[in-house]
Amino acid sequence: MIRAQDGLWYAYGTQNAELHLANNTASVLWRPAPEGDYTVETKVRFAPTQAAQQAGLLLYENDDRYFKMAHSALPLQRGNGAVLQMSEFGEEGERPTTTPPIAVANGPMFGGPAAETMWLRLSYPYDAANRANEVRAATSRGERWVRNGVWTLPAKGPLKIGLVSMNRTGAVAAFDYVRLRTDVSRLRPEPPVASVTGGDSRSAKRVPSGASGVLDSRLVTSWEGSWGSWWGSTPAVRTS
Repeated sequence: MIRAQDGLWYAYGTQNAELHLANNTASVLWRPAPEGDYTVETKVRFAPTQAAQQAGLLLYENDDRYFKMAHSALPLQRGNGAVLQMSEFGEEGERPTTTPPIAVANGPMFGGPAAETMWLRLSYPYDAANRANEVRAATSRGERWVRNGVWTLPAKGPLKIGLVSMNRTGAVAAFDYVRLRTDVSRLRPEPPVASVTGGDSRSAKRVPSGASGVLDSRLVTSWEGSWGSWWGSTPAVRTS
């Protein structure tokens, strides 16, 4: 469920659904990505209490080809139900160079510990020499940016910029904003923006498997220098 909360952000409840290998039941809230290089950033408030709950950003081609930067709750081994709050930078796609080749593989990179309030970034510079989508991830707890790693996949179809909140019900991800900056291949990460100046209410419609629905309204964010509001027209929500 997606709803307004205090008029300032998306409150996106975790779904009892997944986006992992053959289990592609989770909804993805998305907009088409722009042409050229760009960075997308969000600020999310998320306090998961159960293993596998996660929420964050996607650069998404389809259910089996995507990049994910999320705040994830990981089970602590022999921890009597305790979970670790971690930043997770994942990729799902083919692995043609392995022996034998793998049609769809999923791999995570775990960064530092996640706080209840996190800033997440995914930067996309196209690798023309290798005809590949290169994605760089960074996170912040509000003080400085930490680079989480780089994933690449051969470029095929167009990417979408999306939000997810999934794996197990019981938590809510409150997204304060989604911002986009284009042509950022030569820019360094900047300090996170800690304020929000706009927002409106919205709700999502459930649609049949494999179809697309639309949100009732727009997510409006402020301009911060050359950062602009990205959710500038009606986004879609893909549900399965």
